[in-house]
Amino acid sequence: MNWAVANRRIAVNPVLGITVKVPKAVRLRDRDFTDDEAHTILKAASGPPNPRLSPGHAAARRWVPWLCAYSGSRVNEMTQLRGCDLRVEKGVRLIRISPEAGSVKTHV
Repeated sequence: MNWAVANRRIAVNPVLGITVKVPKAVRLRDRDFTDDEAHTILKAASGPPNPRLSPGHAAARRWVPWLCAYSGSRVNEMTQLRGCDLRVEKGVRLIRISPEAGSVKTHV
């Protein structure tokens, strides 16, 4: 309606000041994996790959869950990494997760 007022489609915003209360989503369980769930995921990642997968996809299915578990990152953050996001400083291997590579939760 604000757009319509700004573009002279209507003279006054008829819904100005009206708010809608939206109830909070009901959380049925914790967001974190249970120890059993994490064990199942990492055990499956360590198993033999499907022979129909390309070597690149097989490697991703093996290492992405481990990298996420080790670093606390999200799957999309790991899978959008670029070569320039990996580096070694003072003998320590680093991963730089940034919105330049793609979406991240905090947008920072």
